[in-house]
Amino acid sequence: MAICPFAQWHGPVPNKGGKMGKINLGVVHIMQGSLSGSDGWFHNPSAQVSAHFGIGKDGTIYQWVDTNDIAWAEANFNGQAISVEHEGYAGEKLTDKQAWSLACLMKWARLAHGLPIRRTFDPNGSGWMGHGELGNAGGGHQGCPGQPVLDQLPGIISFLHHGQIPAGPAASATLPTLSQGATGMAVIKLQQHLGIAADGVFGPATTASVKMFQQTHHLLTDGVVGPATWSALGV
Repeated sequence: MAICPFAQWHGPVPNKGGKMGKINLGVVHIMQGSLSGSDGWFHNPSAQVSAHFGIGKDGTIYQWVDTNDIAWAEANFNGQAISVEHEGYAGEKLTDKQAWSLACLMKWARLAHGLPIRRTFDPNGSGWMGHGELGNAGGGHQGCPGQPVLDQLPGIISFLHHGQIPAGPAASATLPTLSQGATGMAVIKLQQHLGIAADGVFGPATTASVKMFQQTHHLLTDGVVGPATWSALGV
């Protein structure tokens, strides 16, 4: 079996095929809904669809199908692709926690299956791509997962090559997500790691420092300090 150790097992589901061949692709999807809604739909035999993984906006990872088995998510590419659904809707970005969890899954898939951590636009190549980029042979879902998510993939992949990603998404769970307006000891910790005046107030100057740090480390430059930014800071 190939069950990700930091995912919550929500299988087996009735909607799956036989054994996988050589895994060449990691395919990023958007759910057009919620993690719980997808969980219920994939357990419905009449749905005739499934995915290997789903990531909630809070970073929670569900696994529905063993990655040695075929999930029904990419039509003609089902036998060679690991499918990762994300809670949300086309046109939205992944949350920082979703991006972090996706990075952890990318690392696990490389270790478990030799799937390269790289961006690809070639359905017959190897690496990570969006569902719609598979074209009609992949189901014809041109808007999945949406351009904002596709725009995030290079930064996530770059961080994996240059940052320090731990074994699973729970590593930074005890650190709060911070943004402008926050106060307290966590802000002081942040400011100390940024090398700026540590007054415990997340104001415009701290936001500017965070964005500069995120840009330098190829992270989503939104000024919000979530798990990926905390990890890059070495916390």
